[in-house]
Amino acid sequence: RSVPTLATVLKGAGYATGMVANSGDISRAWGFQEGFDWFTCLQPRGVLGATESASRLRLYRRLVQAWRRHAPSRRSEDYYRPAGDVLVEAERFVAANLAQGNRWFAVAHLEEPHTPWFSHATSGEAIGPTWPPAPGIGDEAAAKALYQGEVRALDDALGLSLTRLRESGALDDAIVVVVGSHGAALGERGVWWHGEDLSDPQLHVPLIIRFPTATLAGSRATWAVRVMDV
Repeated sequence: RSVPTLATVLKGAGYATGMVANSGDISRAWGFQEGFDWFTCLQPRGVLGATESASRLRLYRRLVQAWRRHAPSRRSEDYYRPAGDVLVEAERFVAANLAQGNRWFAVAHLEEPHTPWFSHATSGEAIGPTWPPAPGIGDEAAAKALYQGEVRALDDALGLSLTRLRESGALDDAIVVVVGSHGAALGERGVWWHGEDLSDPQLHVPLIIRFPTATLAGSRATWAVRVMDV
């Protein structure tokens, strides 16, 4: 059953809507294209050449887990496209609609710092739940350093994209929202990754809203908010 979303509401109000996805879990196979005039998924080619729709098959998902567990390569490009690539695609959508004088709504789905965590400075260094064992006492610091590197890489890509959008005039009357889908446990109470429990590290996510003017600039909500509120 169709459920109203921000995309469907804005499309109905005359906005041009576009989304760049970056994962088989955020794809047409799961209905994420609903409400978008333009939708593209930059997920790398599926294992054994499988198509996007294969992500819904439980057997295929288990095959992917097994392949990743034993794959000799540990490169982020085998899992998702870097944030910079995704944002450039979204910027193209924005630029095309600015040129046509359209009101627009754009979504860029960024994977960093989702597991697995990769080194963005070197090739082949990575850690994640796909590759056992989970971090132990000896490598917790290394795992946290990889996570922090992913956050920095995402922050740098967002900064460059926002600079380009600002220079193009796209942000003159635009609202920018940055929000996370879930958190990550970094060894708190002996727990790693996400989806293991309902602790604060896995539930708390950033929600940053930038208005066209300095309205509420620098302020922080003192009450509980939810991703659903977006």
